[in-house]
Amino acid sequence: MITRRRFLQLIGLSMATQMCLPATHPIDHATNAWVPSPEPTPLSMPEQPLTLVPPRIVSRVGVHVIPGPRTGFGTFVQQCAAAGRPVAVVKCVGDFGAAYDAKNASLLTLTIGRIETVSNINMRAWEPPGHNPPPGTNYTNAQEAAQQYYNLVKPIWKLNPKIDVWETFNEYSGDWGWQADFYISLMDLAEADGFRLGLWSASVGNPPDDTTYSDIARACQRARQHGQHILCLHEYGGIDPKNPSGLLKDAGPWLVTRYRMLYAYLSQQAAVIPLVISECGQNGGGQIVSQADFLADYTWYDDQLLRDGYVIGCAAWTLGADATNFQAYLPALTNYIINKVRYYQYLPFVTNGSG
Repeated sequence: MITRRRFLQLIGLSMATQMCLPATHPIDHATNAWVPSPEPTPLSMPEQPLTLVPPRIVSRVGVHVIPGPRTGFGTFVQQCAAAGRPVAVVKCVGDFGAAYDAKNASLLTLTIGRIETVSNINMRAWEPPGHNPPPGTNYTNAQEAAQQYYNLVKPIWKLNPKIDVWETFNEYSGDWGWQADFYISLMDLAEADGFRLGLWSASVGNPPDDTTYSDIARACQRARQHGQHILCLHEYGGIDPKNPSGLLKDAGPWLVTRYRMLYAYLSQQAAVIPLVISECGQNGGGQIVSQADFLADYTWYDDQLLRDGYVIGCAAWTLGADATNFQAYLPALTNYIINKVRYYQYLPFVTNGSG
C-alpha cells in the first residue's frame, strides 16, 4: 500500500501522457443527484450540457476540515451562499460539524465525511486476508469485509445526515482488485439504507498506471448504474524534485490533473461517475504557503477543474489542527469564490432533442 506520506519518501513516478476531454454529465439541481447520460468517446461531442453541478456554483474550490480550529468557517460558507456562490465541496474527517454549517448555508454544497477509527479499529485501509487486515476484524473475503466494515460505520453515518457522501478507505493505493470487490459489495449495503459512497480516495500519483484502470472501471460501472456514488482522488504539489515551488500549478500532469488519464479510460468503458479531488494542496500537504501563493495556485487549479464537467470540486487541505491550517486565508478565499467569473465555454452548448 502506497500512501501520500510514503510517496513523499519514495518519489518516483513514471511520466504519463496527459489525456483530456472525457465525458460529462448533468446533475439534478433540486436533489444534487447525478443523472447518467450517453457516454461519448474522449474526443466526441457530449450529448448533454457541460454542467455537473448547479450553475450558481461557479468555483470548484472547496475545503477540507479536520478536528481543530477553523475560525471564520461559518462566515465563509454563509457569505458565499448569500452572494449566490455556494461553496462546491466541504470534506470532513472525524469532526462533522462543518458539514452542518455548510448545509445550513446552502443545500447545494456537497458534503463528504470519513471516519478514522471505530472501536479502536483503523478504518483507513482493510487489506486482504493474509496481507495486513486491521486487528479486531475476522473477514475471509471482500464481501465479508464490506459487511463488517458497514456494521461498524452505519450507526455513525445514521447520526450525521448532513453528510451527502461517505468515504471509507483513505490513500489505500494498492490491492486494486480487492478494493473493487469491497466497494461493489459495500455499495449494495449502503444503498439499501440510502447512503452514497466516495470510492477509492487514492493518494497523489495514483492509480499508478493503466494496469489498474480495469478494476477501478469495474467499481465505477457498478456505481454508475444506481446509487449516485462518486469517485475521489487526491492531488498535491511539491512531492516531485522537479517542483521546488511546492505548488499545484508546477507539479506537472503526471501528478496534478492526473485524473484526466483515468477518466479517458473510464469514458471508453462507460464508467464515468462524478469526481471530487477530496484532498489537494501545496508541499505535499506538509507546509503552508503564503496567502498570495495559495490564492494564485487555487485560481489556476480551479480553472483546470472547470475544464472537466465531471468534476464536482476539490477539498483544499486543510482547516483544523494542522501546520497547514489556512483559516487566516478564509476571507480572501471568500472574496475569490464570490467574484469568480466563468469566462469560458470549452465546447458548444448542446441539448438533446429540439430547441
